[in-house]
Order: sequence, then C-alpha cells, then structure tokens
Amino acid sequence: MRNRLIAAALAAIALATWLGSVPVAEQENTAGTSVRQRQVKELREGGLAAAAAVTGSYIGGALPADLGSPASLRALVSSSEQIVVATVTSNRAYLTRDGHSILTHYAAGVGEVLKGTLSVSSEVSLVVPGGRVGFSDGSWAQLDLGGFIRPSDGESYVLFLRDARTLYRRETAIGMHSYVPMFGPLGVYHLKDDGGLVIPAGNLKSALARSLVRARLTTSSFISEIKALLNQ
Repeated sequence: MRNRLIAAALAAIALATWLGSVPVAEQENTAGTSVRQRQVKELREGGLAAAAAVTGSYIGGALPADLGSPASLRALVSSSEQIVVATVTSNRAYLTRDGHSILTHYAAGVGEVLKGTLSVSSEVSLVVPGGRVGFSDGSWAQLDLGGFIRPSDGESYVLFLRDARTLYRRETAIGMHSYVPMFGPLGVYHLKDDGGLVIPAGNLKSALARSLVRARLTTSSFISEIKALLNQ
C-alpha cells in the first residue's frame, strides 16, 4: 500500500510539472476535449439527459428526416401529399422515446389549401428534427438542424407536406394531422409581407433553390405558380 501511495504522489507531481509547462490555452483545450469525450460516451450509453448532466448542457446536431432534392418546383408540387398556406401559432420540443434525439412540433393554422384533403381553419403539426428540451435536474440539451431556418411563431409559410406517421408513428404527439416537410427545408417557404422574394428555409445550393432565386418570385407569384402547376 505504501509503495502505491508513493507512486501515486510521484505521478501527481509529474502531472503538475507537465501542466505547468503547457500553455494555459492548450490546458483548457485538453480539458474541453476530455469533457466532450465524456459527453459523447454518456450520450451513447444514456441518451441526451446523461450527456447534458455532465456539464449542465449539451449541444449537438440533429439528423434530417427527409433527404433528397427535387429538380424543380413542379417535382416538389407533384411529390407533396398536402400543400397549404399556414400561420405558425406555437411550438414545442419533445425528447424522442429512445432519449437520443429531439423533435419540435410547430402548430400551424391553415389559411389556404392548395393541394390535399386538409380544410381551411384546421390545425396541422409540422414536425422538424432538433430543438431544445430541459430535464428535471435543471440541465438541458439542444440539437441544431444545420442549414435550416426554423419557422417563427406568428409568421406565415407555404408548407409542402407528407404524413409524419410513416417516420415517427411511435413518438410523442404524432397524430393524423402531423406532417414533415417534403425534402426537409425545401418544403418550407416563408411568406414575407414586404414583398420580399420567396426562398426555401435551407439547402440553398440545391437545383430547386437556385431556380427560385433566378425566378425572383414574390409571395403572390409563388402561390400563383403553384396553382398553375396544379391545374396542368
């Protein structure tokens, strides 16, 4: 026992000497790397709650729900199950059942139905990966969906939708009026009151986004273009 204590003391002295010779910024970087590694380990074994408990918070990336990119607005219109003009009224983030991810539900009131079976004044839930949730110990976790401009409460959007139950049927608050945006951010378009041009909520390097930028469509012309495609 005595020999082990002496060895431990010598190791501690050696560590202190080494740290004294390492620049402060490098020490902090080493400590930060160690903390992040521990969070990754806890995330893998216990989910977001365990990862957040390490430091009180955890920030990571969310995986997109719907990959791919339509070549044109025509392709987006034809592939969508529902197309509506809707105003977001509220949002709430939920931890997934396995505890490893987050889904945010945006409640939106339908103002106009361009395609599909929904009715005006009905409410839909737009389900998007990522968001922020809190835990009982006061810690929190946030997952960001890279390149996606999230909807804002009180703002209106054209939403190209498909049923969320095919992807998330076992998750919390998924019902018959729950939808995911077609092709992720390419299914969400903010309608600006000032006559600004309509562009998707992300994936701006896609063929569809580039074509919309070139077309310089305003809110009214964008909706008119959608209606024209539906009537062909």
